[in-house]
Amino acid sequence: MKNNVKKAVATFFIIFCINYCFSQGNWRPGYIVKENGDTLKGLINYKEESKKERILSFKKVTEDAALIFGKKEINEIIVYQGTQELIFKKINTGVDYSEERLMYLEYDPAVKLTPDTIFAQLLVDGKKKLYHYKDAIVGKKHFFITNEDGVVIELTNKRFYFDQNKTLSAYTNYYKKQLVILTDECKSISQKNLENLTFTDKALTKLLLKYNSCIGFSPRNYSYKIEKNKPKFGICAGVNQMSLKVESNISNYGKLKFNNSSGINLGVFMNYYLYRTRKKWSIYNELLMTNYKVTSEGYYIYFEEDDYYKKLVSGEFKASYLKLFSSFRFQNFTSGSIKPFILIGIGNGLALKSSSKAKYETRFYSNIYTEDSTLFDFRKYEFSYFAGAGVNYKKYGIELRYEGGNGMSKMNAVATRTRYLYFLASYKF
Repeated sequence: MKNNVKKAVATFFIIFCINYCFSQGNWRPGYIVKENGDTLKGLINYKEESKKERILSFKKVTEDAALIFGKKEINEIIVYQGTQELIFKKINTGVDYSEERLMYLEYDPAVKLTPDTIFAQLLVDGKKKLYHYKDAIVGKKHFFITNEDGVVIELTNKRFYFDQNKTLSAYTNYYKKQLVILTDECKSISQKNLENLTFTDKALTKLLLKYNSCIGFSPRNYSYKIEKNKPKFGICAGVNQMSLKVESNISNYGKLKFNNSSGINLGVFMNYYLYRTRKKWSIYNELLMTNYKVTSEGYYIYFEEDDYYKKLVSGEFKASYLKLFSSFRFQNFTSGSIKPFILIGIGNGLALKSSSKAKYETRFYSNIYTEDSTLFDFRKYEFSYFAGAGVNYKKYGIELRYEGGNGMSKMNAVATRTRYLYFLASYKF
């Protein structure tokens, strides 16, 4: 009954954290500029796809209910990603929605522009501005240049088939010819520079920065710079409850019923954030010391009558482990101070100290003999799976974790199953 209650509480806690993690948006500080010129400062539910969607969620403070704006109501979106400013501008222009996937390519290299209203990200601000946009229709990147008059030109690079058997494809590279005209004021940008130019945000950003500087403007680079991955280290401590189950179809070991054991944990951890996921996902590694001591009542090995029997009086396992837990962790970096997380992974345990004890009793009429021996051979390595959920507050955290391992039996005919429930507190340096 007690175990069922503990499992129910742990399951509820983990499900609650999962729901909380995935139900919360990626709220970032920023502001929106409406079509009428009004500016609203607060929190924006920013996603990589937010500039493709037709609606935008906004709130002034964390506790407020979200306000929904249609894209027709918004002229500009500014989001702060750490120390970086991301600017999305509404642009009315023609867009090349030709496919790049081989099965959908056209034979015609001519570009057809479809009139559309998009939110494009500003990469370079200057006399001529560079914008980037990834559409949700065919899923390809687009680059636009605007001049002082507000004229928008898409740099095109259409992929097409140039044989009837659909085996050979090429790109038009028309953007290079466009840039010859668009950058003709700057004599330091040569024809050779443009011939070798790749169709990437990095290359085009570098070119537009050079062009604007060349003609006497002070350009500003707004392209997103990926932060360098720096692992975070910390310490953790807590308690655990361990249960052991022994299974065997060909021996009496399956009759062993071990009591639950409580242990103390102490460890260190390293959390390596994956910045391309906006620090939501990380690789979490933890080195944890743990221990347990479980005992079981015995059973009769054989019994003929009260004065003629052999029995196992008691059994005991005792061990101290050093465990390496490796996992993927998802944490929703909301704008608030409380940040829930979930994790799932594998554990590898090595018993630094271990003992396996058994006490046997044999009676033959009035003679009683006792013997201390080994219950069965102890395997020092344990493999396990685990999952957990918790909450971080600034540098502090708490976690509830469930682990299932393959125990300590060396015998093929005897299977051991260990189950651990941890409650851990942590501090991040």
